[in-house]
Amino acid sequence: MYSFKTVIGYWTHLREKERLVSDDIRLVEVRKSSTLWRNHLEWARQQGHGTSRHDPTWLKLQQTVEDNFSWEVVMSWKLGYNRGG
Repeated sequence: MYSFKTVIGYWTHLREKERLVSDDIRLVEVRKSSTLWRNHLEWARQQGHGTSRHDPTWLKLQQTVEDNFSWEVVMSWKLGYNRGG
């Protein structure tokens, strides 16, 4: 089992290391994790913390809820690992 420090690390793993899994299933995972992470960031903002709405991760989170979001969008993202222990 893997753990990741960031949602970006998880998305990178899905994109680069889970190639035997269909793009459709990986896209569902990206959307599901996006919803969880966006909810966490919204909660943090309510507590006086959180990420700027101009942050690259936040902008990707917003892309995941758009009607035209697709696996091609994920493939276009600049992503990098940041795995935890």
